[in-house]
Amino acid sequence: IIKADINPQKEGFLVLELEGDKKSYRDGVAFLKSVGVKVEPLSQTVVWQPEVCIQCGACASFCPTEALYIDRKTMEVSFNNKKCVVCGMCLDCCPTRAIKLHFEIKEAV
Repeated sequence: IIKADINPQKEGFLVLELEGDKKSYRDGVAFLKSVGVKVEPLSQTVVWQPEVCIQCGACASFCPTEALYIDRKTMEVSFNNKKCVVCGMCLDCCPTRAIKLHFEIKEAV
């Protein structure tokens, strides 16, 4: 489970990641649908919020693709979203939570 927002006896929103071979994946999706869960695939992107960032540089030290990096001219953290592979390494190391995952609904499963 990546994210959950549930209102008891009403509705909820749950983001989860499914892994497995194709048959297991399809069986898992079929089960969720059979119990009334609406299943929609999501794409995810990393969003860096410079107004929240304290310029500590922790994210840059963890980023394997250097999408988050220290600009040597300004000595500030910068973000190149084209280099980001959404590995999530930066999310837990940010002390101010200036880095978040953003989810968008893709075509229906």
